[in-house]
Order: sequence, then C-alpha cells, then structure tokens
Amino acid sequence: MGRSREDVLNEEEFGRLVEACDRTDHPIQNRFIVLVAGKLGLRKAEIVHMKANWVNFGEGILRIPAHEPCECPRCRRSAKEKSGNHDISYEEALSHQWQPKSEAGIRGVPFGHFKNVEETLKEFWSKHDEFPFKRGTVYNRVKKLGRMAGIENLYPHALRATAAQRHARNDVDPYTLSSIMGWQSIDRATPYIRASGSQAKKKLDDKYMEENEGSFWMNSGRVFSLTERGKKLLNSPK
Repeated sequence: MGRSREDVLNEEEFGRLVEACDRTDHPIQNRFIVLVAGKLGLRKAEIVHMKANWVNFGEGILRIPAHEPCECPRCRRSAKEKSGNHDISYEEALSHQWQPKSEAGIRGVPFGHFKNVEETLKEFWSKHDEFPFKRGTVYNRVKKLGRMAGIENLYPHALRATAAQRHARNDVDPYTLSSIMGWQSIDRATPYIRASGSQAKKKLDDKYMEENEGSFWMNSGRVFSLTERGKKLLNSPK
C-alpha cells in the first residue's frame, strides 16, 4: 500500500488513461476496469469476481457481498486449503469462494456522483452477466493502457490508491474513506488525508478568512490610523 500511494495519478494523467481506453479494441471493458478501480477504488480481486447483481442503479450503490460462488483456479486452491485446515468439506468451502479480503471488504460503494462511472457500468453490464477476465488479464490491460497514456509502471493497485487520494482531496473524512475502501482501520486513511492537505487547507481558510482577520483587529481593542506618508507608502507600487 505504501508504494501505491507514491504512484497515484493526477487528474491529467487519469484523463489520458481514460482516453487511451477508446483507442483499444475493447474500449468498454477497458474503461470499466479503469473507472471501477481508479474512481471507486475496488481491489483487483473484487473486480474479477464482480457480478451484475452487485450493482443497484436505483440507489447508485455497488454492494460487495460476503461471498460470491466461484470456481476459478485461485478460488479452488483457496477452498482446498480451507478444507484442509478447518472442519469443513471442500464443497462447502468452495461454495463460499470468493470472499473479500476481510469483513471490512463487505461494503457498499456509492457511484452515482460519478456520471461517467454510472454510464460505463450500465454499458458494461448490458453486455455481461459477470466479469469475463482473470486477474492476469486485468493486470496486463492496466499496464498496456498505462504505456499508451505515457504512464510507466502502472498497475491496478495504483488505480485503487488514486481513488483513495481523490476522495481525500474532496474532504472525505477518515471514517467514510475507510468504509468506501474496505479498510479495517481508519489508520489506513490517514496518510491519504494528510497527503491531500485538503482538510488542513479548509480549516486554515476558515480561520484566516479576510473578514475574520478584520474582526480580530476590530475586536482587539486597539485602534490604528495611518499618517499621510504611511498611506502613500502602503499604496505605492512595489
């Protein structure tokens, strides 16, 4: 996670990345990957296991469930490990594969405030019932799109970090940010909020507004007046 924070994209870079999707043979699929990772902050495993019924367009919320039945090679391996380490059968373990990274990963992610995300979700799910690619494909497509956009060494988790940083810049508080991103602790949100500087800027702007400064001088009990020479110096060009 530390490295991905260093690799977040700025808005100009992210715009180039979205534009690069339209220059590919599969623009809808690629735009889906970029926007769901880079604006909603979903993990690669969450994207790969996504189903159309996760998305509620009426509410504008994408809900990640506690588990999603899957028989991909990775999920079969995980089910086999669980059946060997716990008192459950392989079939029972497989029925609960896939699962989010942690309980915090079971969450609702709002998307209605991003018009291009909503449009892309509708377009994508009108053609698919489930996500049609494996993790390796997602990784490779993000890398290729990055190169097309002039962004070296781009990878899916950097897009997730980009989403987190965008939320932080827009004054999303640590608790909400942790909920959206599926983090178990708000400590994960703190570096993004600190790096954005947006909350600090807002607090200082509120405290140092011009009218507040004026009221300070007025309420301080001190009266200031300028001499004619002082007025000339104050108004002279620098």
